[in-house]
Amino acid sequence: MTELVIAGSGFAGTWAAIAAARARTLAAADSTLAITVVSPTPNLHIRPRFYETALDEMAPDVGGLFRDIDVTHVAGTVAAIDVAARTVDCVGADGRRTQRAWDRFVLATGSVLFKPDIPGLDAHAFDIDQLAHARRLDTHLRSLASRPASAARDTVVIAGGGFTGIEAACDMPARLRAILGAAADIRVVLVEQAPAIGPDLAPARARKSSRRCTPAVSRS
Repeated sequence: MTELVIAGSGFAGTWAAIAAARARTLAAADSTLAITVVSPTPNLHIRPRFYETALDEMAPDVGGLFRDIDVTHVAGTVAAIDVAARTVDCVGADGRRTQRAWDRFVLATGSVLFKPDIPGLDAHAFDIDQLAHARRLDTHLRSLASRPASAARDTVVIAGGGFTGIEAACDMPARLRAILGAAADIRVVLVEQAPAIGPDLAPARARKSSRRCTPAVSRS
């Protein structure tokens, strides 16, 4: 038996499991590849779209898919990886620690948001790195309707002019007007350290993104 263990059920982890299952199906009928995915829940969190309002649709359950392609899901997190022994220590929701052996291991746990040590950042800023964080932002935006109209209420500052920053900036005016009304004087300020927004995009696409955001975004 060959053991493949995948840490994470996001895009990379889920696609790794699907690809391995497909390769197993295309191989000899007596293939003995066992595929295990370890993650807290069998959900694929669509992080690139956490800036949107339909958050209930951003964490589809892929447990049924895993069962259909004969992939085992283990609810927990990988706490330790022993490369020499080819084992991983998994910690379940109940705190119980178990060990799994592997012949091949895929680390697909994703990234962790870096928050610089800026005074007031933790107390006053929002992020959309995780689903719970995106829900917190959505709750805050909806609460603005109970406040009197003002430049402060109707202004949003977005730090970062990459893919997510551009998409969030372009989405924010319509999102806020749906909450505050069509007459709200919405201003979105996109702050980017590079000379222009979209520094990671091809020049032509960056110019297109800039033009798309121009009516609603000030660049600093």
